[in-house]
Amino acid sequence: MKTLITPRLVEMTFAPVATVADWSRRLGLEVRDREDSIVVLRNPHLNFTTAISDCLDPITRAVCLASAIAGPLYWPQLCPNLLEAVNKEWKRQGEQQHRSDTQQNLSNQPPSPHCIDQIKT
Repeated sequence: MKTLITPRLVEMTFAPVATVADWSRRLGLEVRDREDSIVVLRNPHLNFTTAISDCLDPITRAVCLASAIAGPLYWPQLCPNLLEAVNKEWKRQGEQQHRSDTQQNLSNQPPSPHCIDQIKT
């Protein structure tokens, strides 16, 4: 099954750095894992080197990945909607995390005294 480059870059932007490293190797990039959880990506055809880690924000990761694959000058032409798509996914994940945190907080809180009074009467 074929996947367009922009959706794949968005997927890899939010993937763990080890997954991104494996994917990059399959694309033909030179990948060097460092001990400090940084992965150095080098495109030998473009003579371009960049690095990613799990602590980078999604926009920075997306730009680094796109630059490694298509080059720092050409990725905006090949993936014109990349940053918009990353922002959309980032927002979706943030809302999902917020809902999850809210649910967890509600289930961990004891009922308010006012609720207990209403139940007793």
